[in-house]
Amino acid sequence: MVRERILGPSNMCTLKGLKECAEYFLGYLKAYEHGIDLLKYGLSLSPSFILYILDAFWVMYDENARRIRLSNVSHVLGVIAVELKERAWTSSDKHSPNNQWSNYDLLCLLSIYLLDLLCRVMSIEDEASSVRHLVDGLVRTRCRTADGRTLLHLAVHPECLFKDDHGKRSYRTRLPTMPPSSIVVGHLLEAGAAADTTDARENTPLHAVVFSQPETTPETDEIVNLLLQHGAHVDAANADGRTASDCLSHSLVFDHISLKCLAARAVRSFKLPYRGTVPTTLADFVDRH
Repeated sequence: MVRERILGPSNMCTLKGLKECAEYFLGYLKAYEHGIDLLKYGLSLSPSFILYILDAFWVMYDENARRIRLSNVSHVLGVIAVELKERAWTSSDKHSPNNQWSNYDLLCLLSIYLLDLLCRVMSIEDEASSVRHLVDGLVRTRCRTADGRTLLHLAVHPECLFKDDHGKRSYRTRLPTMPPSSIVVGHLLEAGAAADTTDARENTPLHAVVFSQPETTPETDEIVNLLLQHGAHVDAANADGRTASDCLSHSLVFDHISLKCLAARAVRSFKLPYRGTVPTTLADFVDRH
């Protein structure tokens, strides 16, 4: 308080002192609630505190998940949702290193981490209703990463933004490796996240989950089923011409492929002219096969 009044709320010494004070309460006194309150106050002064809060949440979760108050996690996720909404429609600066959040892509990913944490700690129906309300707000931001990934892409493959071209972690963070969660994916789909939206490489979320997992697990199988139930196409081709059906069982593909998709495949296979002959929306559909 003294530093803030003398030096100002945005001064580096003010922020550093607030962070150190929060760490003291969290690490030495185990006064988690007071430490989190300090970090939440720090977040109101500088968005750099978001990573400190997530680190604290995950430490608390590992030690005793009951110490985490859903209202605290919801508060932080709400702050992120507001920031994402304000910057979702800007094209020139949201991915710039000079952005006050420093990295829009990372902010998108952190929202998935917080949503996953909320799903782990919620216990009663009232809490589930609160989570659904927050997810609705996140989906309405329509935020995308620099390469066009949506929140649904990140939910099915959360590690994609943590790695650089050499497979090494590109962000300095103590956040744990987070496997895909069918619960998080289910919440996003129920809130209206489009199952067939594509990134810059024409990958759908179905492409992301199928191509990122060398071996299937019950969790990834559940995610695949959720995506298919919400309209994902098994035979939509990405920019490399690959389809999710290449990696899925024949029985699953047969159950979810439509006559419309088979017709589109035939048109492309026999190189029949269709641009200018059929409506644009239908031609775009054929292009995807």
